[in-house]
Amino acid sequence: MTKIEITDQKHPSNIAQFMRDQIIKCTEKIVWISELDEQNLKVYNMLSEKIEALNKKLDDYHSKYNSLRKTVKRLERDVGTQKNKLEDLNEYVNRDTVVNLIYEVLSMFINKKGKSSFYSFDTSDSSEKFDLVKMRY
Repeated sequence: MTKIEITDQKHPSNIAQFMRDQIIKCTEKIVWISELDEQNLKVYNMLSEKIEALNKKLDDYHSKYNSLRKTVKRLERDVGTQKNKLEDLNEYVNRDTVVNLIYEVLSMFINKKGKSSFYSFDTSDSSEKFDLVKMRY
């Protein structure tokens, strides 16, 4: 607060003028403070809106993150299950039989190309080398 000093009490016009000056100074300070308050309010409202928008984005990203994390966990479980099934299949499937079936399918594809030749695969060698023999007929 402003301290009011009275310099000359004998002249009432000096006191009145001094009081008017003090009132004007106080009024100017009030206006200045209220303008600052108004500016602060505008800045506060603007920042509040931005903070709210950022919080919404954060919530959206958090939701997406949780969804993706659940998906990754499910896929990891599925991969583990498929690995177990593959291991189970390896116990029941004979490798030589699978290789022979692959070669039979290949020979069918080759013959469907319109060539008049026949491909035979010899898998009798124990070292698992396969010979492709082209036979004409």
